Amino acid sequence: MRCGELMCQKDTYLKTCSATVLRCEKVPPVPQKKKSKSKPKDEYDVVLTDTVLFPEGGGQPYDVGAIGGAAVTRVENVDGIAVHRIASPLAVGAEVEVAVDWARRWAHATQHTAQHVASAVAEDWLGALTLSWHLGPTDATVELGAPFNAAEHVEELETRVNALIRASVDVETEWHAAGDVKKGRVRGMRASSCQLPASVTGPVRLCRIGDVDVNPCCGTHVRTLAHLQAFKILRIEKKKQSTLVYFVAGPRLLETLGACVEREKKCVEALCTAAETVPERVRDLVAKAKEAAQREKRLQKEVVDLLADRLAASTQSVVAAPLRPSTRDLGDVGKVLAAAFDLRRPDTVLVQTFGARGDGAFLISSAMPKLVDAARGPIMAALDGRGGGKGGRAQGKCAAIGNISTAVADAQKALAGLAFSGD
Repeated sequence: MRCGELMCQKDTYLKTCSATVLRCEKVPPVPQKKKSKSKPKDEYDVVLTDTVLFPEGGGQPYDVGAIGGAAVTRVENVDGIAVHRIASPLAVGAEVEVAVDWARRWAHATQHTAQHVASAVAEDWLGALTLSWHLGPTDATVELGAPFNAAEHVEELETRVNALIRASVDVETEWHAAGDVKKGRVRGMRASSCQLPASVTGPVRLCRIGDVDVNPCCGTHVRTLAHLQAFKILRIEKKKQSTLVYFVAGPRLLETLGACVEREKKCVEALCTAAETVPERVRDLVAKAKEAAQREKRLQKEVVDLLADRLAASTQSVVAAPLRPSTRDLGDVGKVLAAAFDLRRPDTVLVQTFGARGDGAFLISSAMPKLVDAARGPIMAALDGRGGGKGGRAQGKCAAIGNISTAVADAQKALAGLAFSGD
């Protein structure tokens, strides 16, 4: 059976079917760019007499499920034939049971039908055409062109779609000759739905939603809009000449609501407040966190300046800063201290170490890059370090963080040799 007239397209609600294996071919392995220790897993492409598994198409993702107990990881429409990808071979001619992952199928069907309704309402109500749509793992989007305006039309679009859901409008599938579709001879079809590629010869499958919409479509749909339960717009994204509308319906709406309730519950427990005051408490905490960050930054600068003054008092050509216990301090404090020290002792190398023995980090700095170039080798050797840098900075990881005294002494010797050579 060719795509367009598969069991899944004749009846979305079928969960299983029996079919005969017509073809089972091993998928050629994909050449690996890098050598891998693990052997690539064998995969097989299977063609059946019919299937309840929808092949990807029309903006709707493929179904997954099982064929004869073998997991189906994807289904593709290859030149009008549904090709199933599985991990183990099947005997050609064997009778097999085909089963669909119903939760995934139902989520796709409800989202897809909701998109048809939203698109039809936007076009009939405002003349806003649908430019694209996408069915994602948690929500779906429909891209509406002008004159759809988020500020004015979102609430009304939601209201109109939900009114049709409450009216339990029937959803049916029909098959028509391609010529009748292209020439607009199908009852209820609008001009924007009649445009088909020249390669389409039919029969063409149409999705009819009462008097709301008639559209060529290969995807799965509910039997009645009542099965959508409700339609909710989550957010909008304004583009240059269009608007992306993110929405959920059916099980995805319930999943989204459940997740929101659970998050609210956790917020209430963490903040020790009523649900109604959570936004106010969060805004207050964010404001206090910003104040604390600014205060910490000011205090950090004061501490760094004091430390830089103390280190600058040294007469050595290489100076070691006190070990800081966290490697995160390399970015938070280390680079700030390096800049402050450069201003005070531009002709001196500063060595900073962070972390613990076996899992440390280092930062070598100077206002004169050539000093860092001369000192980095001895320092990294003593600290058992690896890393790189340029422009008066070198940093990386090190294992022998306790050898800082040796690192400083060896670096001073290297700088003395540099001075002796006339550089």
